[in-house]
Amino acid sequence: MKGMVIRLDKKQEMVPQELKDWLEETKDVKLEEMSEFFGARVEEYEEHMAPWKKYYSWMAKELPENAKEILDIGCGTGLELDAVFGRFPKMQVTAIDLSEVMLRQLNEKHENRNLHLICEDYFTANFGEECYDAAISFETLHHFTADKKREVFQKLYKSIKPGGCYIECDYIAGSIEEEELLLSECKRRRKRDGIPDNIFVHFDIPLTLEHEIKTMEEAGFEKVEVLGYLGENRTPMIRAWKIEGTVTILNISQMTGLTDRTIRNYIKRGLLQGNLIKGVWRFSKASLEAFFDEKFVKQGLEGKAAILVEHFLSDWKEIDDSLCSVYKLKINNDNSQKLCDELLEKINANNYRGMQFYYNFNKKTKIAKFVVTGLPEDVIDITKLLNTFRKQKLTQNSI
Repeated sequence: MKGMVIRLDKKQEMVPQELKDWLEETKDVKLEEMSEFFGARVEEYEEHMAPWKKYYSWMAKELPENAKEILDIGCGTGLELDAVFGRFPKMQVTAIDLSEVMLRQLNEKHENRNLHLICEDYFTANFGEECYDAAISFETLHHFTADKKREVFQKLYKSIKPGGCYIECDYIAGSIEEEELLLSECKRRRKRDGIPDNIFVHFDIPLTLEHEIKTMEEAGFEKVEVLGYLGENRTPMIRAWKIEGTVTILNISQMTGLTDRTIRNYIKRGLLQGNLIKGVWRFSKASLEAFFDEKFVKQGLEGKAAILVEHFLSDWKEIDDSLCSVYKLKINNDNSQKLCDELLEKINANNYRGMQFYYNFNKKTKIAKFVVTGLPEDVIDITKLLNTFRKQKLTQNSI
């Protein structure tokens, strides 16, 4: 965007005197509960937020061109949605806010839009899974700790479709000293006013930019980018991506039995295409499918499956109990990808110790072959998933 400036002021290395003075002046002011604070100021809210008009337009411009449905948390009266509907008149929007008064005003402005309003705390509201092409928030999360932010970031990540993004515009602390000072002061005032941690109050406790980005990454976002600032350095526009259906070298190694070195050689030779993100190779489902379709690779994988079973049968030195399962299932192309995704998700989530597995799908015969070795309880767990998948397939075929 023209005129956008990315800079960090040297003054941010310390707590600004202006902030110290404000904290001193307001040290005896009682904290206000969040919904009451905004409910009492709804009449002047839009006028107060008017200086951010360029930011609202900027946020709308950064939404993906193909976005059809988005989630807006802490939407208030929907100032950012004014810009969103200006660019996407038919956009389906789910908007969540704690203030019923503000949501009512939003509805009055956009009663003819495809708008679903939810009056609820967005920490407890159900966002769903892979429902939205994008999610947005504008100056709402700077009232919460890193742990609370991580919690909502995780929910946002799950709610966004693969390939979608989360766009945030919010205040940041200029230094770690400032971040810690504000958090400490908020805790002091809570204790003074007898307000428990589960009650939301209107007091700014922003994170530093580095801490904000780290918290997003910890929540699962694979790529986080700072889009910049508009003439100041305290309110960045940040976009976090949920990379579409990616797997890592470790996933491929677990799936095929190929070593890390062998997989990296395939990357160097151009047989496996991927993206290096923060030092980690990530591969899309399409590139993985193309890789498995390579004749040379396919032959090698078939050999690996046989070796996996042979090693299990011939190795008498294993100390732990172990089990080997070979499973063949006739399925179509779409179900093959779904099965592969479910297997990877389950194996990654449970971090099975010492498990080795092989998975391949033959497009001509439409047969998926799965070989797994490991601790008996782990292999049985995976086999249960395969049986469940098979029963669902049989049920669908009988309808």
